[in-house]
Amino acid sequence: MELVKTILSLGLSEAFNPWIELRGIIRELGERPKAEIEGPPLTMDLKEKRQRLVLRVKAIEFEQEWVSSIEESSAAALDKMVQGNKVSKFSEVKTVWHEAMFMEPYALPFHELLILVKDRFLQASELADASTDVGIIFDQAEGNTVKHYQFGPMAKEQLLSVFLNWPKDDLPDNFIFLILRYEQNKAFTFEREYLKKFLEAANEWEISQAQWLFGYLRGKGD
Repeated sequence: MELVKTILSLGLSEAFNPWIELRGIIRELGERPKAEIEGPPLTMDLKEKRQRLVLRVKAIEFEQEWVSSIEESSAAALDKMVQGNKVSKFSEVKTVWHEAMFMEPYALPFHELLILVKDRFLQASELADASTDVGIIFDQAEGNTVKHYQFGPMAKEQLLSVFLNWPKDDLPDNFIFLILRYEQNKAFTFEREYLKKFLEAANEWEISQAQWLFGYLRGKGD
């Protein structure tokens, strides 16, 4: 299996300080005491590193593609968030999630990959049998944590057009894609050590589940 992409996202209880200041100006000078700030996200690309930072009014996301390991990816994401907090102190973090996308190449045409996924996860039915594509989603809620699975067969063209900002050569024509998201909905004050432990838990779960699912599809996890 290959790690394709990772995303770390922090959802904040309050807007970033520059937006707070702008909101204050609008409320005071515009005589609109309940005005709130809305607007499109601000996107910054670091092309050489295949990284993207997305700033929203109350959220920050850090994307990375084609990192050699999930540990390296999380270390870079952790440093980026700590750096951001130093520049403009984050308000209370309301939600945090980490997402990892993997792919497992197969020397099979797309329709055979489709049959493989159906046979392993779907019961035969008129709808399932007639489907020419399928994406399967599972969610597991455990207290304040939600574990999200999304997977299915995929062709190279869809990966290039929908998911990637920086394509690379030698992509397989067909593969199984797997997106795993580890989400915590519990407010906390931003601290490096707290986020580091969250990422360690997320990465451990993501790697174990990716290995299990791909093994199960190949018939090694019965």
